[in-house]
Amino acid sequence: MGLFQKGGAIVMLHCAFQAIKKSIEAYVTRAGGSVIMVHLPFPVSSQMKKSLLTAEFRKGLARGKANGKKVRLAIIDHITSMPYVVIPACELVKICRLEGVEHVFVDAAHAIGSILVDVKEIGADFYVNSAWFGTRDYSSQPVVPNVLEFINRFEGGLEGIQKKNRNAVVEMGEMLAKAWGTNLSSPPEMCPSMAMIGLPSRLGVLSDDDALKLRTHLRDHFGLEVPIHSHMPRYEETRVAHGDGTITGYAQISHQVYNTLDDYVRLRDVINQLLSDGLVCKMLKKE
Repeated sequence: MGLFQKGGAIVMLHCAFQAIKKSIEAYVTRAGGSVIMVHLPFPVSSQMKKSLLTAEFRKGLARGKANGKKVRLAIIDHITSMPYVVIPACELVKICRLEGVEHVFVDAAHAIGSILVDVKEIGADFYVNSAWFGTRDYSSQPVVPNVLEFINRFEGGLEGIQKKNRNAVVEMGEMLAKAWGTNLSSPPEMCPSMAMIGLPSRLGVLSDDDALKLRTHLRDHFGLEVPIHSHMPRYEETRVAHGDGTITGYAQISHQVYNTLDDYVRLRDVINQLLSDGLVCKMLKKE
């Protein structure tokens, strides 16, 4: 089955998109190869923890090369979807080159339109982005001139929109974190148009089921659509204390040109109201 025979390995982040993870695992396992998952340290709150990511990636490559194996492919997300973090792709690609990785594939599904991209500087063998076209007809193509006209209404065009979204999502994230007494899950420079904010530990987001119950409750009772994620700290360095507990739940917010301050104020106030009412995840019904 191609290059991925017994003794070959693929190294990828554990938070890679599920469809890619499943496809790689199915193909490589059948070929007798091995898949090495590198756990992304989260939350990322300092340069030290960014360094922890590169250290863990190096360890993953070392595991892939153990016992005479060869790392045939490294898969790197430029921006991970959960947790939502900009990965230092250029730095990881350079590490791959130094370690003799055969091919490097960067999954950039979230990147173009969110951050500035220099494919040559990144230096991967493959840099792949999504081409989301919505409905399966030609309607998206005739409106391209209108889309370009709309984008150019904003100062700086597309780059101006990216900057506006990045600055706004950090501002809104910091506002929420201050109101809840928590923190952003990554430094501002690692938050493009989305950010994850720690939820108060008293909410008790201790599992994926808890996260789903809270997300459903916010949608059904308050008309708020907010991805909620649970995350048990894997490393002591990434453990964040809050009150008498540890932050294990995160709200994922985004910002686009149509969002307003009120969208985030409502989320802030609803979470505070749940705490005031003593309503925690274990009390919510599973839909």
